[in-house]
Amino acid sequence: MRHAGRSWLFVPGHDEAKVHKASTRGADVLIFDLEDGVADGAKPRAREVLARALADPSSTPRYVRVNHPAAGWLREDIEATLTPHLTGYILPKAEFAEDIRTFLECVRDAAQERGVDAAAIAVVPLIETAAGVESACAIAAASPHIRRLAFGAVDLALDLRVEALDPAVVQYVRSRLVIAARAAGLEAPIDTVEPDYRDLAAFRDAAMAARRMGFGGKLVIHPNQVAVANEVFAPTARERAEAERIVQAYERAAAEGVGAVGLDGRMVDRPMYEWALRVLADAGLQPN
Repeated sequence: MRHAGRSWLFVPGHDEAKVHKASTRGADVLIFDLEDGVADGAKPRAREVLARALADPSSTPRYVRVNHPAAGWLREDIEATLTPHLTGYILPKAEFAEDIRTFLECVRDAAQERGVDAAAIAVVPLIETAAGVESACAIAAASPHIRRLAFGAVDLALDLRVEALDPAVVQYVRSRLVIAARAAGLEAPIDTVEPDYRDLAAFRDAAMAARRMGFGGKLVIHPNQVAVANEVFAPTARERAEAERIVQAYERAAAEGVGAVGLDGRMVDRPMYEWALRVLADAGLQPN
C-alpha cells in the first residue's frame, strides 16, 4: 500500500535503544533528532549512534533533524549522518529561501567528500517562526530537494511570545503552508506535534482538522500517536467506496463521449474524477 508519509516519528538520536527499535513502531517515516530532543552534551554521542544506524539500509524512510546553522554544529551533524541510506534532512527554523540554499551547499560539500549522491537527498523545511511563515512560498520553491513543508507550532508560539497558539493562528499558518506547498508542486505538508502524547482524543481531533485543511501527515513524538496518525491520514472505507463509484461512473460516461455524469443527484466531472483517482492511489488501490 502506498503512503506518502502519514506519521513522522521523532526519535532522540542519543538513545541507541530507541533508534534501533524505531523501525518497529509502525511509523511511515522516522526522524532521528539531533536538535531539541538531544541535550547539548549528548549531541556528540547522538552523532555516533546515528552514524552507525544509518550505515545500514532500511525499508522505512529516515530523516535527520539537524541543529539550526546558528548553533554552530551543522557541519558535524551532516558529516556524521550523510550516508547512501539517508532519505533526507529536516531543517529547523527555516526562515528564508537562502537558508535552504546555504544548507544544501553544506550537504553537497559533505556528499562529495563521502561519495554520496547529493541529488538524492530530500529536505523538509520546518516552518516554526514568524519569518518562516511569511516566507513559506519562497521556501517551498527554493530547491528541487524540497519535497514537503512541516509546521512547528511549539517554537512558533515561543517566537510569537505566547504560551500557546490561538486556534485562529494555527488555522492561518496551516492555510499558508498548504497553499505554499501546492503552489510549488510539493506533496501535502506535515502538521505540527501534539506535546501531550497521552491525550489521543485531542491528537485525533488536531490531526483531523489538519487533514481537512489539506495536510497529508503529522509529526509525532511518541509511538502511541503513530496508529492514530496512520488512520486519520489514510482514506476511510467510505471514501474509498465513494471514489470507486465515481471512477466507474465517470469512465462509463467518458467511453460514451460524455464529459460529465449525474451520480446520486451530483454532477461528476473531470475534477471529481481526478480526486477519486487520488484517493484510490493513496489507498494503494487500482480502479476496478
